[in-house]
Amino acid sequence: MKEAKERAVQASRRLMELAAQHEHVLLSGHGVFNQFIARELLKNGWKGEKRPGRRHWSCTSYTYEEASDRQINRQRLS
Repeated sequence: MKEAKERAVQASRRLMELAAQHEHVLLSGHGVFNQFIARELLKNGWKGEKRPGRRHWSCTSYTYEEASDRQINRQRLS
């Protein structure tokens, strides 16, 4: 369990890096690991559900307001 939590910290950092570069990121994951990643994203200022869906084919979205603000500002400059 400890290793899974450590991997979730690493995965959430990578997702944040990719989101900063590309604005949109998709992660396809599984069960408890998704919950660990969600917890890390929420700790880092992301908004979304505290517990991602646990049913087959469920989907959860998380957003980071700073990234959204950056997109809005970029659109205004265009």
